[in-house]
Amino acid sequence: MEDKLLNEKFSQWTKSLSARSARISIYQHIRDIPYAIISELRDPKTGPSGLITMNRGSCVPKHFLMYLMMEELGLAVKYVSYLFEWNDPGIKFPSVVKKVVKNMPITAHLALKVNIDGKWILVDATYDLPLKKAGFPVNESWDGVTDTKNAVSDAHVTRADIFMPRGSSSSNTFMPFSMDLTASSFVIAGPFAIFLVP
Repeated sequence: MEDKLLNEKFSQWTKSLSARSARISIYQHIRDIPYAIISELRDPKTGPSGLITMNRGSCVPKHFLMYLMMEELGLAVKYVSYLFEWNDPGIKFPSVVKKVVKNMPITAHLALKVNIDGKWILVDATYDLPLKKAGFPVNESWDGVTDTKNAVSDAHVTRADIFMPRGSSSSNTFMPFSMDLTASSFVIAGPFAIFLVP
């Protein structure tokens, strides 16, 4: 990796660990970055370091960063994008979020497939652990060898499984608004703005 900050984090997260433990550590550290949709982090070149600097980000910069780090471990990695609707009844988002997003268009979710022992494994580190309290489908753990759950629910995705080449610009693919979600408050801004603090 060319970025000094990313190299430092990679070293901190993987130093003296076995290959499997290093994968799990990278996954946990990226998953635990608080979820927020920030449009300027959608650039594959600047998104990973911006994610670390801002300590928040959505599926897009989280999986851009994870791609680089899994590749640094010597693993083959592919981006995978799933089209979905925020108001899909199969996705267990909190009701307050469902009300806000009911009229949003179909959008894309980014995750990874990582080749581990000759098998392509879905790795999705989208939602941080505190969001489980708010009802989000959080992957609480990953064993480093089997699929994680898809954050937008495989059974209810609007049929798309698109592998994107590394370095592709996804700026036209992802949502043109900002959303910051925490377990204690919801802040959604863009064509509309909602601030809910329980």
